[in-house]
Amino acid sequence: MSLPLQSSFDLLTYIIAWGEIWNALGPLVTVGFEGNAVAKKDDLLFFDRLTERKLPEETYHTWEWVPVTQEDGMVGGLLNGEEDGIQRKKVG
Repeated sequence: MSLPLQSSFDLLTYIIAWGEIWNALGPLVTVGFEGNAVAKKDDLLFFDRLTERKLPEETYHTWEWVPVTQEDGMVGGLLNGEEDGIQRKKVG
């Protein structure tokens, strides 16, 4: 993954923060750091936490990342906006 970040520490920060769901979100970080906003509605994400039935926790989130541009024109980070997640349970 090639990102125009100022240091490898910047990418490491994102990987640590979103470690459980990095496989789903990682590719979208590239889109954001290319200067494009990214948004998902009711995005299904599975967390490592297990439910009472020992299944991965299934959550839905509506979120957006908006690139934050520095004075030099480079994207210095992503502003993360999120609505309250909706937990849905399968019937049956």
